[in-house]
Amino acid sequence: MKSKKSIFIIAGIIFFVNLLRVTGIFEIYRTAGVLMEPSYPDRTILVMSNLKKIEHRSVIAFKALSLREEVPGMPQKEQVYIGRVVGKGGDQIELRDGRVWLNGAFAEEGKDLKFRYRIEGEGQKLSDAMVAELSAEEQIHYRLDSKLISLSDGLRKKVKVELSLYDSPIRNIAPPPYRALLDSTWTLNNYGPLHIPEGQLFILGDNRHDALDSRFRGFIPEAAVKGVLLMAY
Repeated sequence: MKSKKSIFIIAGIIFFVNLLRVTGIFEIYRTAGVLMEPSYPDRTILVMSNLKKIEHRSVIAFKALSLREEVPGMPQKEQVYIGRVVGKGGDQIELRDGRVWLNGAFAEEGKDLKFRYRIEGEGQKLSDAMVAELSAEEQIHYRLDSKLISLSDGLRKKVKVELSLYDSPIRNIAPPPYRALLDSTWTLNNYGPLHIPEGQLFILGDNRHDALDSRFRGFIPEAAVKGVLLMAY
């Protein structure tokens, strides 16, 4: 009798958990890649809920059509992506040196972000101690190309060699309606100003040089949001 009762309890718990996931009240995702570093490294587990309100700086899961550049040669399909809300409907957004200005005011005070830098000067290189603080993936990249390095703001303050912020033109790969809004002079770091229509969101990765975010895929409809971050581990 006791074992039957335990089976019913376990079955009830499984049913309840699955119900929460199906309804979107709780959904679990895992970051894939470095786009949300340094806040959420690769394979961080994120618990999301569709009951939580979308705010500026919210980390969300959203549905979007894959970009052809993600997997060249493969057909586009709808997928779930992770990103941070940096602008909402009615806002005017602008990037200056890779950081967000919203409605004319700096909007990322105290936020630890990650950028790619070029090491300037002949023969300059990071110290062994500094290299040891990089992620395993970044250490591999640095050994392959010792002139480019991705650093969080925290690590950037420790680097003694001369650095310049990496930049490049925006590749015009966004869907046609959004593509028409882009200016040919905009870059990864210096982008906008751009008005966000009502009901739309502007999403960025915390790793500003390793994220195919709204700079490339355009605005994300609020209706495409599957959940807002509750906790991460």
